[in-house]
Amino acid sequence: MKLRSSYVLYGVVAIALAVWALSLLDRDARRIRRRLAEIEELIEKNGQENSLVAANKARLLGGFFTTAFEIDILPYSQVVTDRQQLMRAAMGYRSRSQRIGVSFCEQDLAIDGERRSADMELVAELTGRRVSLAPERYQLRMQWSEEDGEWRIRRLEVLEMPEGP
Repeated sequence: MKLRSSYVLYGVVAIALAVWALSLLDRDARRIRRRLAEIEELIEKNGQENSLVAANKARLLGGFFTTAFEIDILPYSQVVTDRQQLMRAAMGYRSRSQRIGVSFCEQDLAIDGERRSADMELVAELTGRRVSLAPERYQLRMQWSEEDGEWRIRRLEVLEMPEGP
């Protein structure tokens, strides 16, 4: 009888550990989704903004990437690995747009708790870039890493882009 009670105890401990591990992964998933929502807020623009606001938003956007990051725009074979280049691109996009709306529709998120990394595939929909243009949809793949206690994007791949006019 004593042998069976130890099996029950081991079973309970194993279940408790599994529930604890799943709760950590769920917490990480919520943190990553919250970071994605913060990125949406930084990208969005409604009306005119001065250059200081645009520069600050571009700088803050750069903070969502790891120290060593890579943005790979596969359809155009372009790669961005420099924070200054990222900031210039963000400011240029903002300056050409009166209004920018963005929505990320997550398709898949896989978290590796041991390596503190995550892979995500999603669709980004941009609106308001040009007048009378339908929303643009981009298929993206993001690789996240935890750096300095925050989830940051280590690699962003733009897999598909909308067709030209």
